[in-house]
Order: sequence, then structure tokens, then C-alpha cells
Amino acid sequence: MAYAVLAWLPAAHERRKMAVAAAVGAVAMGIGLEYLQRYSGWRDFEVGDMIADAAGAGCGLLAAVPVRRAHFFRKLQMSA
Repeated sequence: MAYAVLAWLPAAHERRKMAVAAAVGAVAMGIGLEYLQRYSGWRDFEVGDMIADAAGAGCGLLAAVPVRRAHFFRKLQMSA
């Protein structure tokens, strides 16, 4: 859920390239954290967690699509 929020916030309010970069960054952070856990000695390294992080970021991007469209259409209605 945290990775969905990390991807949703910029995806709902920033330009498309920035939103995609934020989602990719969230996935990269999740992968990096898993590798750090591998060497910590008290946490487990799991590929499934990496997949879950990426899925969460993807869900966050998809959940922002209706918000972006509603914002776009509100701008059009205000300018007309």
C-alpha cells in the first residue's frame, strides 16, 4: 500500500514524465531496500516483496488516472 501511495501522489498532480519517474524511483527504492535487508542479518531478502512493491506502484499509477482526467476536464470547463 505504501508504494501505491508513493506512486499515486505525484501521478495525480505532476506531469506524466515526473509521475512515471516517481513510480520507477519507488520500485527502485523497494528493490534497493530488499538488497539491504539481505545483508542486514536480521531481515529476509524476498523477490516476492520486490514484485509486491512494483505492483503497488503500478496500482498507484492506475488509480491516479481518473483523478488526472477529472482535473483536466475541470480546467476545460473553467476556461469555457
